[in-house]
Amino acid sequence: MTYEIVDIDGLAKVLKASRFTLKKNWRSLPHFFIGDGRNLKGARFDVSEVIEHLKKEARHVSMERCKKESLDSKIHAQQQTVQEGGFRNKVESLGMGGRKTKRAEKSTGSGTDPFDLLSGIMLHLSLQTPAKHL
Repeated sequence: MTYEIVDIDGLAKVLKASRFTLKKNWRSLPHFFIGDGRNLKGARFDVSEVIEHLKKEARHVSMERCKKESLDSKIHAQQQTVQEGGFRNKVESLGMGGRKTKRAEKSTGSGTDPFDLLSGIMLHLSLQTPAKHL
């Protein structure tokens, strides 16, 4: 089994990448050190290990991108459902006696207020209005 061991300049040549780019990211690549220094000057790279590492990273990034696109499409579908159904979040309020009550309300679906913001504001204001004492 033969190994192709190179320094940063040799790696840049083999990968056809700029030395500057590799210099910024060399610590994330598989490497070992020659000599006493633990810096880029003493770092050496096995070309086959670096290529395998980069391929694995590319597959990982591709899988993450697919997961993100799938999640984005699910979120978009849920937003569409909420907008079409006209549901608002559950409203918490203190009822008489200080007990919390929760309820989910379906909007009236007015055409001028597609997100039903006005009825939510009105509900919020009505819950905050203090009761008149007689």
